[in-house]
Amino acid sequence: MDLQLVEQVRGMQVTDSIFRDQWGAHCDMNGGGRRDPSQHDATFLTTFLAGWTAGMRFDLSALALPQVQTLQAPASGQSYPSQLMTSDDGMMPILFKEGQSKSSNWKCAWWAYCQTYGGGVNDPMKHETNFLSGFLDFVGQQGALALSVSGTAPVPKGSAADPAAKRAKLAVDSSALVSLGVASGFGQPAPAPDAEKADLITRVKDYQRQGEAQKTEWGVFCDTHLGGIRDPARHDANVLQQFLLQSPQLQLPSTQVVTEPPPPPAPLVVLPMITNSRDGSSGDPVKDEFVSKIKAFQRTSEENKSAWGAFCDANLGGIRDPNRHEASVLAQFVINIS
Repeated sequence: MDLQLVEQVRGMQVTDSIFRDQWGAHCDMNGGGRRDPSQHDATFLTTFLAGWTAGMRFDLSALALPQVQTLQAPASGQSYPSQLMTSDDGMMPILFKEGQSKSSNWKCAWWAYCQTYGGGVNDPMKHETNFLSGFLDFVGQQGALALSVSGTAPVPKGSAADPAAKRAKLAVDSSALVSLGVASGFGQPAPAPDAEKADLITRVKDYQRQGEAQKTEWGVFCDTHLGGIRDPARHDANVLQQFLLQSPQLQLPSTQVVTEPPPPPAPLVVLPMITNSRDGSSGDPVKDEFVSKIKAFQRTSEENKSAWGAFCDANLGGIRDPNRHEASVLAQFVINIS
């Protein structure tokens, strides 16, 4: 945990109400609703601060949930009214968010369903009602199938057939869910990864342990391509291999069995970015904003220009063109000068 970043976020929440609201929206969307900055890692804090510095803001009106009124129990012999609290369209996203917070199996199944059919978008507020209904129908079908096959369905929590000694939290094989296979049933332990994938998982984790820059690089890759899921064990081997290919200091696993530990990784080498855009744009609006800020910062004085040069000499191999560096690297410098 970076205490300096934690104190920076806390201090700005006290002095700036807009910052506080934006921080809350960021936590609700990406941090499980936990607004205490000390409960998040440095990558989570740095990503938000970089976006704030670049002028990126959440549309709070679009994120607002429908108001829910307290439901009074009906009198004896009466039933609940047909329309409860708000419309079905408004209640369904709330139902899905409750499911994600209360059940790890629900959360895993929803994630796999979104990866397969929803373009990798996990927020139920961003899907149409028919998409949410389709997931409910899918889960119902698979549950009915599991219950119809003797011995394959897990015992529901709290049921009479659930002894207290056996109430252990069960894992779900997300790869099986992605392929919509249910032969093993929900709640069955996930199989161990094969030797090749296990080696890739280890290499990604070792790479992150080298420092904050490497950890941020993996985080940016996950946010851009993997829906923000940072656990390498939850991704296919070809996805992990793709990440390692863009990090040349890490060697990909060979087909031979390795009997000795691999040599320590070489220092991080930041390679220049190559763009085919004719107007000089990288295609990434966040990176382009950082590039503009750094160039404007250098033009203000020779002292500022020297500060950027010193940063490049110390961290980027002396390459001073900001267009040739990753957005995560530029974000570090922008935050330092803010």
